[in-house]
Amino acid sequence: MKYAKKVYNDKSKSILSKHELDAAKEAFDNNSGEILELSGKQKIALGLFVFSFIVMIISVIPWNDFGVTIFDNTAWFNGSSLGSWWFPELTVWFFIMAVVIGLVCRMSEEDIVKSFISGCADMVGVALVVGISRGISFMMANSGLDLYILDKASGILSGVSGMLFANMTYLIYIALSFLIPSTSGLASVSMPIFAPLAEKLNIAPEIVVSAFSAGSGIVNLITPTSGVVMGGLAIAKIEYSTWMKFVTKLLVLIFIATVAILAIGSMILGV
Repeated sequence: MKYAKKVYNDKSKSILSKHELDAAKEAFDNNSGEILELSGKQKIALGLFVFSFIVMIISVIPWNDFGVTIFDNTAWFNGSSLGSWWFPELTVWFFIMAVVIGLVCRMSEEDIVKSFISGCADMVGVALVVGISRGISFMMANSGLDLYILDKASGILSGVSGMLFANMTYLIYIALSFLIPSTSGLASVSMPIFAPLAEKLNIAPEIVVSAFSAGSGIVNLITPTSGVVMGGLAIAKIEYSTWMKFVTKLLVLIFIATVAILAIGSMILGV
């Protein structure tokens, strides 16, 4: 908020480069002053857009787990009943609704294709960065390097005090989160090693889980393997280096706060 107020009062204080400002202005700035009213077709298109998201939300809720069976016979659409959809089914659904909305707006086949490609353009670079970055995780998993690093890390933690164990585990998880970007993947390979070690050292399991969550969480704010981070920056026309420069102070504050919380937690839990 302090930064926003500073830039609002003086645009020259922006952390964005001239290139980023020009790109953002071209993409988002509309100073025509013209007040536009929605046409009937546009209202229908917006209604279909909302409808597509309602179906998406319904489709990923595991209704059978709650004893709800009204969606059991909805597999006729794409082979999976509502409540059991995931990325493949959602991809098909969004593609179909994009075509439907294009037809409702009386767009030609060429215009629909051009609009679709234009919408994907900003995300192509993101997909490449995320895909290449995840290659690190693939190489580590198939070479056994991840288990080697975990084994060495657990050796370092053996015999240390509870407070030191908590914060050293936090640091190790920060490093591992860069190498193993998948949160669930990191948990599956590290918890079988760290949990028994914590139990052996009489360390509360809550400390290990907290260190894992904190380490993975802080890395997920900046990792180039995150589609959320890279996709958001691409849409906002902001370079990754600019984001790193902007978020550094916040990361330092989060790190210091987490170290203090883990230390206090260790003392409260009596480790």
